[in-house]
Amino acid sequence: MKRGNSLPKERVLELYGELYPPQPKQSNYTLQAARPDEEIFVLKELDETAPWVIMEWMKENFHTASEDKLRSAFESALRMKRADDKRRAT
Repeated sequence: MKRGNSLPKERVLELYGELYPPQPKQSNYTLQAARPDEEIFVLKELDETAPWVIMEWMKENFHTASEDKLRSAFESALRMKRADDKRRAT
């Protein structure tokens, strides 16, 4: 691609968001893959520490997780960071 022919930032973010959409609980592949008796821990976007926890997970799993899983986690962290009604766990 020649210099100056790149997509605008807004379009790049739109395309990226289409590849890594939000994962509400009913369509979350990780929840669906969990065994019925498997313990899980859930982060909600309202928890102001959730994006930080995701980034720490990414740091610890950077060399072993697939690129798609890392990108999906990063997108989730960014969406959670933008959530309006954030609070600490109570």
